[in-house]
Amino acid sequence: MDKGQSPQTGGERKAASNALFLLLTNASRIVFNAGLFLIIARILGAEELGRYQFALSYAALFAVVVHLGLNDLIIRQVAVNRERGPFYFTVGIIVKSVMGVLITAVTVITISLSGKSSSVQEMVFAAALTTTLITGIETVVVAFFYAHERMSYVLGLSALKSALNAAVGIAVALSGWGARGILWGFLGVEVVCAVLVFIWARGRLGVWFTSVRWRDFPTTLWHSLPFALNGVFITVYTQLHYSLLSFYAGDKATGIYTAAAKLITFLNFIPSALTQALYPYLARLAAGQGENPRGPMMRWVRYLAAISFPAAVLLAFRAAPFIDLVYGRGYGASARVLAVLGFALPFSFATYPYAIALNAIHRERANTAVAAGAALINVAANFILIPRLGPLGAAISFLITEAAQSIARQILVRLWMGSLGLPSLLVRLAVPAVLMALLMQLTDRLPLYAELPLLVIVYLGTAFAVGAIKRDDLGTWLRRPAAPH
Repeated sequence: MDKGQSPQTGGERKAASNALFLLLTNASRIVFNAGLFLIIARILGAEELGRYQFALSYAALFAVVVHLGLNDLIIRQVAVNRERGPFYFTVGIIVKSVMGVLITAVTVITISLSGKSSSVQEMVFAAALTTTLITGIETVVVAFFYAHERMSYVLGLSALKSALNAAVGIAVALSGWGARGILWGFLGVEVVCAVLVFIWARGRLGVWFTSVRWRDFPTTLWHSLPFALNGVFITVYTQLHYSLLSFYAGDKATGIYTAAAKLITFLNFIPSALTQALYPYLARLAAGQGENPRGPMMRWVRYLAAISFPAAVLLAFRAAPFIDLVYGRGYGASARVLAVLGFALPFSFATYPYAIALNAIHRERANTAVAAGAALINVAANFILIPRLGPLGAAISFLITEAAQSIARQILVRLWMGSLGLPSLLVRLAVPAVLMALLMQLTDRLPLYAELPLLVIVYLGTAFAVGAIKRDDLGTWLRRPAAPH
């Protein structure tokens, strides 16, 4: 540890170091996935893209049941007590294997009764085998990578999987095999990666199977139940609207929404990476192994807010040029959808650290209650707005849902962790964001490649001047991290 460096500071720098690994992980995945998606979107067209996304989303609605909250439970418990790793490994693999087979069968049966064409049914079957069975088992092992804070393994796996998916997907699309061929290709890649993670778990972490008693299963699943329900509710409001769009507005409308929503998904790799790295650290702090977790949590809320505010402003005013640049004129209707979804970024970025903080302090039931409320709001809004407004209605529903759950989690975190100092933070963030919006009224004739650097310079300069971004923030990320305790 560096001289004069406290265990708490060192621990947060370790979390920052891990976050950089995960940012690289997600950045590499985004590069490959974005390249894949943009190519297949242009090749398939909006209608076939809609069928492709429907198959993935329909399978995902069922796949969430397989996880049963075990991944989150494993990360929290093994991060604190690694000796329990073989027990959770064994229970997790057995449960995911049995549930994967059952839920895949249920998915196939329900889609066969839906009235969708045989080609769509085949796509759903391929997606279910991938996301429900193989990925379900694989994520148990990946949870151990997080718990052991071996983010380099997560980076390696993600880069390999993304590269293989991109290569296979693009090759299949160019060969004219369409969405069906792409989804079957993804299944082959997932099998290869699942074998690899088991080899890593055995050889590099020393984690393997042990004997367990049957009565251990209900006890473990009871502890993971709040995480499981939280995952179900989140999946409902992030995936259900694709199915509703497909049934109510058609495949083309689904493709129009998907094109805009994917760009938001790509941006969400930032809060996902940061908070995945922060979670084990906050779990240790909450267990009494350091300072109050409120301070680190709020620092990272500030980091994310400093990114999401300008991103929202940029998309609000420049959605149309972005859509034209990325997808071409055939997706022009996606611009309004993207503008609305952009306003959700500050809410969605903020809710990530709030959610993992609640889990870390063992308030996962409250977290689940918020997710349940968000799912109810989202389903109700989608049933009202999608038949009337199509893709735009789905975007408005998503914005309402993200705002509601972010505010609810903020209230709960303040209740159990103390004052958060949000009013002053929001004021400091609003000043550079407003200045950026005003400047965009003068630079609207510039091409994006010329306008973006100018906007970034103005925003960062103003953010430093008003204290929205601080010089000490750079130290947290750039100095050598302490070894984990």
